[in-house]
Amino acid sequence: MILQNQIVEPTARKGNAPGAEVPGREYTQEYEAAFLTFEKRHTGGWSLYSSLAWSETKGFQARPLTQSQGQTYFHSDDGKDPNHHLFNGGLGSADRPWVFRVQGMVDLPWQLKATANFNYQDGRPWRHQARVGLNQGFVTVPLEPMTGDRRYPTNTNLDLGLMRRFLLGDRLGLSVDLQVLNVFNDDTHYFWGGYGLYPLELTPSHYTYPRRLAVRVGVDW
Repeated sequence: MILQNQIVEPTARKGNAPGAEVPGREYTQEYEAAFLTFEKRHTGGWSLYSSLAWSETKGFQARPLTQSQGQTYFHSDDGKDPNHHLFNGGLGSADRPWVFRVQGMVDLPWQLKATANFNYQDGRPWRHQARVGLNQGFVTVPLEPMTGDRRYPTNTNLDLGLMRRFLLGDRLGLSVDLQVLNVFNDDTHYFWGGYGLYPLELTPSHYTYPRRLAVRVGVDW
């Protein structure tokens, strides 16, 4: 790994390329995907929609140090130092190879409706980074390419609901919806505090909301 010292502090770059410090490169983002879907209309008292997706996103990112892909960088210093772009061009930080989702509804007696939403998705990739002292000061640099060998945990979520609509007169309706969210109580986290700054210990951040009960009331006319 060759780090680039700067006698004069690098200037912020805008536009479609990182500038003279990273010659011959432009910001790119590629997305490839294949989807398999199944849909049953609401007939016979039930309906179902499901999808299975495989995808890959990669490219030369404008802000390669962030944990979120596609971020604009006019409000950040991320990407202005040439060392930020070490190993740039691999997977994007939003890459999730496999996502499977199912939504369904069933009519029950007493005009009740039961619903279910299931979601499974692979975790996003991450990589180790470090703070290095150079002529321009301390700089955060990637230590490895974004290959997908390191990923956040997978997320498996199930939401269940039970609904009833009551008629109040000729045109007014009252809907009461009882929902149990995150039935499995999945505690997946989506970010690292400090984003893997080696050799600091990784600290999970931004967890999935825990299992909870929600009641929704709506009026229509």
